[in-house]
Amino acid sequence: TINARLTDELGNPLENSTLRFYVNGSLLAEVKTDRGGYARANLTLEKNASYRVRVVYERDSLRLGCEGEVWVHACKISTSISLSVGGELKALENLTVRAVLKDEDGNPLNNKPLLLYLNGTLIGNLTAVNGEASLVLRPNRSGHYVLKAEFKGDPLYAPSTSVLTLSVEGVKTRLALSFKGELRVKG
Repeated sequence: TINARLTDELGNPLENSTLRFYVNGSLLAEVKTDRGGYARANLTLEKNASYRVRVVYERDSLRLGCEGEVWVHACKISTSISLSVGGELKALENLTVRAVLKDEDGNPLNNKPLLLYLNGTLIGNLTAVNGEASLVLRPNRSGHYVLKAEFKGDPLYAPSTSVLTLSVEGVKTRLALSFKGELRVKG
């Protein structure tokens, strides 16, 4: 909301006067002032943009005209992703990867797309529900894995990424020996 107040040179409010609100040179609204000399216009902002807001009072038979200008800068809201893994970090065992997407105030973001990569390969295109998305993985070998979650951003929210390195153990093995045949003892 853009607020403007129109007064005479003594500071007395001017009621029922028309103010024109312009945004980046285009007329947004014409609004009559109230008893206090106030007029308000609503402006919908796109994030990551700048707006030149100009309010104009045209002269009339008694009063000279005047105008005021202000610049409004809108920035995208920061986001963050936290990654976690549940389950044993062993080959051929299921791991649940959990990604949580939040805004700069810690609020979960709903219905936002999250991309999940394993060693640079896209393995999931998920949608965050109440800020959370999960995927079950089953590593087929031991070693180090790099897990990356990415939110590309949208007109309101800035992009973010999170990276987690996993060390997956190999499957333990056992060796059992048996002997068949004759056993001779020397000596």
